[in-house]
Amino acid sequence: MFHLAEHYSEASKRLEEQAKGNTWGCSGPQLMVDSFAVELYLKCLFVLDTNIAPQKEHDWQLLFN
Repeated sequence: MFHLAEHYSEASKRLEEQAKGNTWGCSGPQLMVDSFAVELYLKCLFVLDTNIAPQKEHDWQLLFN
């Protein structure tokens, strides 16, 4: 899971130049990929804190708490 989060993070970095564009929605792909990375990082922290498998949940606030 951590490796997948790292891959999403790397993909986001590669989309950074495109996200600086001035057309509508040009930052959308980077934001989407970043959101996947953040969710997976939160799930990794959940596993480290609880030592149980993460819930099939996409609510960041619930994962963070």
